[in-house]
Amino acid sequence: MSIVGMFSGSAAVIGFVGGPFLYNIISVSKMFAGCSVLVFLSWIYIVIFIKKDNVKKTHEEKSKVDYIGLLKNKLFTKLSVSGFIISYTMVSIFYIIPQLLEKSVGVASMWKVFLPATLIGIIVMSIFSKRADRGKLSQAALISFISILIGGACLFFTNFYSILLGTTIFMAGYMSLNALLPGNVTKLSTKNTRGTITGVYNTIQFVGSFVGGSLTGLLWGINNHLPTVFIIMISILGCIIVRKLEFTDNDVSAY
Repeated sequence: MSIVGMFSGSAAVIGFVGGPFLYNIISVSKMFAGCSVLVFLSWIYIVIFIKKDNVKKTHEEKSKVDYIGLLKNKLFTKLSVSGFIISYTMVSIFYIIPQLLEKSVGVASMWKVFLPATLIGIIVMSIFSKRADRGKLSQAALISFISILIGGACLFFTNFYSILLGTTIFMAGYMSLNALLPGNVTKLSTKNTRGTITGVYNTIQFVGSFVGGSLTGLLWGINNHLPTVFIIMISILGCIIVRKLEFTDNDVSAY
């Protein structure tokens, strides 16, 4: 998990730091066009270099996923709700922070916040991923959600250093959970059902991102502090959920 997290963390650094720089050089539409090119190149790489499964063998070994049993699985439910929460908070935070920074250091200087926050987040993520691999998943997840809670609370104060501190603490928690949760979801599946189960988890994450962006925008229009209040509330829920994340023999590869 730590290796995968390092790659995603590196991509985050490039995106968070490079975005504000590119904003000064090219238009937003061209930035999205560039992202489309990168996605297309990724697709080409997958088509050419990723080895295909034996279709006949895959069809023979295809297993049905017990969706009802999966949704009744307490561990999967906890991991999925946690995934919803981190996606909600991530989109919400990245709606709030640019609004606050634009009034202080400006859009072009956002890298001064995102660069140190993301680098520290990668370091913390690597540490927590290793702890989770050693059986400390619940502890690592709880501390990560507490970090998201504290990071969100710092945004009540709109000066630059409070935003920097809050973003750094938040990124440490978010990046850790973003590496921990998917890896443990896959442990609930077999080789033949892994794609389906992770697909369910990812769908729940996407819903969290949608709700995070929509609700935060709505709340921001009512009062600038309301989005932060909701981040704190949903982070507390996350802390409660992950207090006990324990695998049993019935959980591992049960679906």
